[in-house]
Amino acid sequence: MTSLRNEVTLRPMRTFALGVVGSIGVVVVTGLLCVTVIGIPVAVVGVLAAFFGALAGVCAALEALGSALFSRWTGNPYLHLGAGCALLLLLSFIPQLGAWLTVIVVVLGIGSLVATRAAGFIPPRNNLSTGTAQPTVGAV
Repeated sequence: MTSLRNEVTLRPMRTFALGVVGSIGVVVVTGLLCVTVIGIPVAVVGVLAAFFGALAGVCAALEALGSALFSRWTGNPYLHLGAGCALLLLLSFIPQLGAWLTVIVVVLGIGSLVATRAAGFIPPRNNLSTGTAQPTVGAV
């Protein structure tokens, strides 16, 4: 969660762009998997995993927003998440702005997942020049 939140905080425009590309990629891959009968269950599992991953990314984006507002007074991440959710709830009542803000937060959440390689669950690729993998966070 920390890596997702840091990605949204440090590089928001890159995260947004990766979210747009990632959401288009999910639609394309799902469509390609649904061509065969064998690919349909894989597509269903992939869409469910992408949905729950996007929810985690949305939580990270809202926590980053709440942290930007309340980090001076408290370091409690649950309070930061609650403040971000409350602010999105209040702003979502504005007719046109609310829908756009919700889309922006969802795309930021997807982008944080893409940028951090699903919060570190997907290992980095091998470096072809040296033949070694790049170190992961927490590697011994």
